Formats: sequence, C-alpha cells, structure tokens
Amino acid sequence: MSSNFHFTATIFCLLTFVDAAHGAFPPQEQPAGLDDCRPAIVRQLMEKANTGDTGTQIIVSWMYWAGKCVAKDDRESFRWLKTAADAGNAEAQFHLGQAYARTPDVKDAKLAARYYLMAAKNNHPLAQHHIGLTLVRSNKGPRSTEEGLKWLSAAAHRGHVLSMLVLGYLFEKGEFRVATDLCKSKKWYEAAQKLGDQDAANHLHRVQKLARC
Repeated sequence: MSSNFHFTATIFCLLTFVDAAHGAFPPQEQPAGLDDCRPAIVRQLMEKANTGDTGTQIIVSWMYWAGKCVAKDDRESFRWLKTAADAGNAEAQFHLGQAYARTPDVKDAKLAARYYLMAAKNNHPLAQHHIGLTLVRSNKGPRSTEEGLKWLSAAAHRGHVLSMLVLGYLFEKGEFRVATDLCKSKKWYEAAQKLGDQDAANHLHRVQKLARC
C-alpha cells in the first residue's frame, strides 16, 4: 500500500476515534534517577516530594504505579499525581486528565476535560493537541472548529509534529468544517518536514503542485 494511504488512514483515525491523546498514564518510561533503590535514596525522594516539589511528586507517583523501590500502590500513585497536578505541574495535569479519561476506578469525563484544559493552558503540547482534536471532531459548529484549530496550532508552534500533520491534512482536505486552504496546508507540512517527518515531505510535494502561494 502507498505511504499516502497509510498517512490518510492514520489521520482519519485520529480525527474519528474518541481518545486520540498520546502518552500513557503514568508515563511508561522510568524517570531518570531511579536506578538506585537504597532506602536512603528513596527517603530523600519522599522528603523532597513532601516539601512540594512537583517534579519529584511525579516520580513518586510513578514509583508507586510501577512498584519500583516501593510496594505497588495505585491509590498512592494517583494521590501523588493529583497533588502535583493541583500544584500546577502541566505534565501531572495532562496525565491526571488521562487517568480520569481511562482508568475505570476514577473515570470521570468532566474531570478529565478539566485537567486536560489546565495542562493545555500551561502550554503542554499533548494536552493542546488532544483538546484541539476533540473540538474539531465534535462538529458542533464554526466556533468549536475555530477553537480546535487554535489549540492544534498552539501545539504545533511548540513543535508537536502530529499537530502539524493534522493541520496540514485538515487545510488540504477541507474536512470537519475546516475551509480548504492549500497555502496553510503547505505551511504546516513544511514545518513538519523541517523536523524530519517523511510523511510531511511526501504530502508537501503534492500540495506544492496545487497551491498558489
């Protein structure tokens, strides 16, 4: 199958299915500095988390979720993540939004939306991308589409390549109430290409033939 088909199918899935947020709750990769589980090291992390350091609170949340250096405890993991999120940490807000969106024990769509929005307003590109997709896909009218494009653009301006590709696709195809604008499509494909995305390079070639800008 052609790369064009795979690209179109990928973007279609993103624009069609409900949960297109990327990243997992909690982050799957082990945070840096957790190779040493000596009691003194763990005690230092706990003390730092208790002083209000939100970065350390996220690490402690991951530790309890993964059972790394401590006994696995999902409730403690959630408590530390929420503590960091409520203190204003954008990464924690995004992952807490995912927890409320995906985790059966705490699932709450309104709280998920609230924390995604908090993270987006704190310039978290994945949250901005998620909110942008949600609004564009809602098909609720021009205002919702405009707001969705604003959030996708915010994520793209922060270097989020997938947002660039989605914007390029939307402006190229004119779907989901987005007016076709090949010059804007070209702009976003070019931005993604500059960051090394091969799909963007392929589609930019096609749009360049049609755009008059």
